[in-house]
Amino acid sequence: MKKLLLLTILLLGTTTLFAQNQNGLNFDSNDDYVQTSFTGVTGTTNRTFEAWIYLSPSAPNTNLAILDYGLNAVGSRNTFMVNANRGLSFISGGTNANLSSTAGIIPAGQWTQVAFVLSNGTGFFFVNGNQVGTGNLSTVNTPTTGTDLRIGRRVAGGANLTFAGVIDEVRIWNVALSQNDIITGGGSEICPSSNGLIAYYQFNEGMASAANSGVNVLPDLVSGNNGTLNNFSLSGGSSNWTPGAPVTRLIDTDISQNAGVLTAAQAGASYQWIDCGTNMAINGATAMTYTPTSIGDYAVDITNLGCTQRSDCINVSTLGLSKASLNDVSIFKNPSSYLQFEANAIQNAQLVIYNLSGKEIIKTTLNNTEVIKPDIAPGLYMVTLSQNGTSKSFKWIKE
Repeated sequence: MKKLLLLTILLLGTTTLFAQNQNGLNFDSNDDYVQTSFTGVTGTTNRTFEAWIYLSPSAPNTNLAILDYGLNAVGSRNTFMVNANRGLSFISGGTNANLSSTAGIIPAGQWTQVAFVLSNGTGFFFVNGNQVGTGNLSTVNTPTTGTDLRIGRRVAGGANLTFAGVIDEVRIWNVALSQNDIITGGGSEICPSSNGLIAYYQFNEGMASAANSGVNVLPDLVSGNNGTLNNFSLSGGSSNWTPGAPVTRLIDTDISQNAGVLTAAQAGASYQWIDCGTNMAINGATAMTYTPTSIGDYAVDITNLGCTQRSDCINVSTLGLSKASLNDVSIFKNPSSYLQFEANAIQNAQLVIYNLSGKEIIKTTLNNTEVIKPDIAPGLYMVTLSQNGTSKSFKWIKE
């Protein structure tokens, strides 16, 4: 017996962003550091370094590196650090160009947004969006040789200067951000395709303060210049993935798997499921959930607020429901002022309504809810229902 599915759609939708503490990485001030394959910004090019940091209350009273790259030689490194006076410092090219901010501005035991900007030979420091220092850095001319970007420790040859506390949201730009850019972008994750962004480490890996053995890669979301964790214990509340900075998440790329059914964690977005084996989009797989019809690895491209990010590939070794057929789906009442379907099963199908000229006027995902009452003029429309790579079209007369 066919089951009547009453499908409800709110045509005036909203996009909800939710704030949550994303993961960061705790450095034990001993020997922890992350080594990336990113060469850094070189020459006299403008640049911006950004990070969220949580300085440990037990941090030693020494210089503590946030990031560094280059050689341990005069004019050949780019060290951005918390100095021994709890201010910010930058040491780089030319004749060892050196700039420090006001002392005592980096508090221990609380999250702080920090940034360094080099703009046409002038350096600027920002803490929580406030400018806290500036000075002449006209001799900066960074060579292309040396150690690739390190996070949490100086490059080889100098004092270790390992960070003590948690680092999150490291961003490197080859442009000079304005103070307004730093303020507006600092409270949330940003799109990896942002203009001028050339390296971006979100730190959203592992399980906070849990056993994370083997979770030793820090992804770069821009160019794949990933980092490798060195000397981290990856267990407990220190030297491990821990709760991160209080930033708003732009796109949640997590995927859950239940009985062979994949579900994207991000709601209110657009989706395109990907076969990781071929790196190709799966035809018709554009709902929040996807039921694979063969064993393999799958990901999803999620588009939200004009930004698209791809999830990690997830392995499916057990198939869920067999590929649903839409052969038995029909419109319950036609003509009608509302739209209903009856069928054996409709799960997370995509519904598109077109006018007679072929223009798409409504597109939504059906999640086994109730009635579609579209606010459109009476007339003849084409309706397409898609599910797990199959689709079926109907003519519908709206009264």
